[in-house]
Amino acid sequence: MSDSLIQILRRGVVEADARGNRGKRKRKKNGKNEEIQQQIQARCVSQIPGCETLANDSCGNNAACAAAIRQCCQSLATCEFGAFFTCATEVLNAEN
Repeated sequence: MSDSLIQILRRGVVEADARGNRGKRKRKKNGKNEEIQQQIQARCVSQIPGCETLANDSCGNNAACAAAIRQCCQSLATCEFGAFFTCATEVLNAEN
């Protein structure tokens, strides 16, 4: 797996995070906390399948690599983008 995988995943996650930030401004303006939070959470969770697919494709026949990255992808379910990047970087460094 290469650094380009991290760059691709980072772009998708940053995009989701940016959308979430817009929601924070809207929440203050409209006071729809619960609805906005649900939308943000849904956006985070929607990143997982793409992350797992990309991990499988990028790791090729290396089952340990794919499993490790898929595990990292699970941190996206709780919008923990920093934890995802830390985990993925550790996996990539261990592979090299």
